[in-house]
Amino acid sequence: MVKQYEFIVGGHKRKGDERREVRFPYDDELVAEVYQASDEDLEDAVVSAVEGFEITCKLPSHARWRILFNLLDQMEKRTEELVASLVMEGGKTQNVARGEAARANFDWAGPVTEVVLLGNVALRRELREKLTQTKLYWDGPNMRCTNVPEANEYVRREYRKGWTL
Repeated sequence: MVKQYEFIVGGHKRKGDERREVRFPYDDELVAEVYQASDEDLEDAVVSAVEGFEITCKLPSHARWRILFNLLDQMEKRTEELVASLVMEGGKTQNVARGEAARANFDWAGPVTEVVLLGNVALRRELREKLTQTKLYWDGPNMRCTNVPEANEYVRREYRKGWTL
């Protein structure tokens, strides 16, 4: 029997009503089945994410840092499992899959860093009162706050000499 994978919402494993087959692309061998989330599961995930944000936004930056590095540590411990999944699902060679696994943390590190740094902007003494009464809307591609212009003075790029994008 092929392994079945549940999904996680709010820290709890779930099984949807539907399952999707995962097949090895070279010989069409069935390698796994994954449960498909329903619209209700997706709504629960959004609610859970908002609740989680309400908790983590109150944590000091060192505590958030510890959580992120724990996640990275768990990913590193499970690298071979991730490599095996990339090989079986995507038909990648082990070397290519290892390369992807090694850079996986950079795929999420940038956006997570952006969120953490925006949390620090929101905690600025000069903005704290205003931001307890309104949300901070962030335009990521343009690197600016759209509804609290004074927050933008704390968002800037400073590159060391010789380092530019």
